[in-house]
Amino acid sequence: MRIICVNRREYPGTTPYSDKEVETIISGGDEAKYDLLEQLGVEFYMVINRIIEVCDIPEDGGITVAGWSMGSTLVLSIISSIDIIDATLRNKLQAYITGFILWGKYI
Repeated sequence: MRIICVNRREYPGTTPYSDKEVETIISGGDEAKYDLLEQLGVEFYMVINRIIEVCDIPEDGGITVAGWSMGSTLVLSIISSIDIIDATLRNKLQAYITGFILWGKYI
């Protein structure tokens, strides 16, 4: 088993949000926030694809994507954006990704 942890954006060493993205997060309407979350899901699919390529992950091993606490939001954004990524990438990742975990203490 290999565990690869990826920090959310805005954490030290990560890509900061653009001014427009920050504005959407703070004061955007529901549709704009949904679109942003969907786009973050697409970006994360690209990260997963790059990890597969760089780390030479075998298809038969499977990938489980987990999010802890606020990171669970990104897991949900990944799930919700599957239909908008390129069909070739979608088919590839569907062969690799075998599960999702929302991890945290919820009330």
